Amino acid sequence: MHTYKGTSFAEAYQKSLIDLFDNGDLCETRGTTSKELLNVSLEITDPSQCMYTNMTRSTQTKYIAAELLWYYAGRNDVAFISKYAKFWEQIQNPNGTVNSAYGNLIFKPKSLGGLTQYEWAVASLAKDRTVDRRYFTLIRQNINITEIKILFVQCMEFSILDIIN
Repeated sequence: MHTYKGTSFAEAYQKSLIDLFDNGDLCETRGTTSKELLNVSLEITDPSQCMYTNMTRSTQTKYIAAELLWYYAGRNDVAFISKYAKFWEQIQNPNGTVNSAYGNLIFKPKSLGGLTQYEWAVASLAKDRTVDRRYFTLIRQNINITEIKILFVQCMEFSILDIIN
């Protein structure tokens, strides 16, 4: 596991980019060459410091706000989010949805005893606050994996390292 630690997102992310450029594995996919690091985590000690500045391209606050609304609404349609980033149109399914709409996967499907994954995680932590790891699985059980156009993340972990009563 590659773990990059920093006070802010920008600090941890910068460390991961340096390692990517210096030590990333060379990959060739769909006619392009890139570098990748697998099994990566960012450990941020101050999550309130989540924006970054860069001389080339800084945090896109308007897009981030729209993406958060899209995720929390549990939507997976491209019609809403593509107004803020045309990229989504390139990876949409024939029915106008995308498979990497994490909010739709976390907040919508009921399973795990009739709960969404989010409701299950909150209930689990409420029941046992000493357990510090919970995972969201980001592949729907009823999806045909052979028809997925693109999938970025298969699971997401959130950790509670310090619990304050």
